[in-house]
Amino acid sequence: MSIFTRIFVVLVMLLSVLLVALVVPYVVNSDNFKGKWEDERTRRIVAEVNAQMAEARVTETMQALNTEISNRDEQLQALGAMISQKDIKLGDQQAQIIQLQNLNADVRQQLATLASASDQNAKLLEVASSEVTDRRDKMLRLQQKNIEVADALRSKIVESETLDRQVRLLKEQQTDLLKQNENLEQRATTGSAPGTAAGAPSVGFESSTAIRGVVTDIQKINDETFVAINVGSNDKVQTGTRFMIHRGNEFLGSAVIMKVDLNSSAGRVTLQRGEISRDDEALSGGLP
Repeated sequence: MSIFTRIFVVLVMLLSVLLVALVVPYVVNSDNFKGKWEDERTRRIVAEVNAQMAEARVTETMQALNTEISNRDEQLQALGAMISQKDIKLGDQQAQIIQLQNLNADVRQQLATLASASDQNAKLLEVASSEVTDRRDKMLRLQQKNIEVADALRSKIVESETLDRQVRLLKEQQTDLLKQNENLEQRATTGSAPGTAAGAPSVGFESSTAIRGVVTDIQKINDETFVAINVGSNDKVQTGTRFMIHRGNEFLGSAVIMKVDLNSSAGRVTLQRGEISRDDEALSGGLP
């Protein structure tokens, strides 16, 4: 027998022993292997179902995440647009700030110029104030002189009006005297005064003091006119007192008092130049 044969026999024996050692445990544990395989298969199926459910949840989660990402992208775009607008506004505001700073610098320069001008104006104001004070003093002196001149002028005007009134009264008295002179001449020629009531004075006289009254009544009897005046003996009116009757500056005539009471009197119109009515002025003795 060769060596190779021997080696082969030994190897076959060793393989036989090894196969016996392997087959016996396999035969003994074949049932256990099958149960384990079924368990593993069940667990695999459960694992696959769980994996499918997990995959579905992951897919749903991914979809929700994709939706959220889309919303976030839109929000980011909106925020980007807002940021762009804010950047534009910020640029405008920065430009305005620069303009305001330039204006502020111009205003400061103008304030400095105005401060310098204000100092000059203060000096000019002092000079002007001094001039104004001098001119005010001169104006006060001129006003005082004007007041004095105005007082003197008013005094002269009053004197002139007084003289005009006196001249007018003298002219009226002259007219009345001429009329009385004509009556006296007529009386001297005929021996009596036509239309003269018995006991009544025909000429009359001026009062020694100024008496001013108002005509309160007028009556005409035949061709003669009689008037009532609101002054009497309390006002120093006497029988024969002659009154000049006026309406403003118009001379209307003259009357000689025939009857005197305490506060009233009545007389005959001896000269009439205009229509006499109530409230006309009666004056005797010149200016009051």
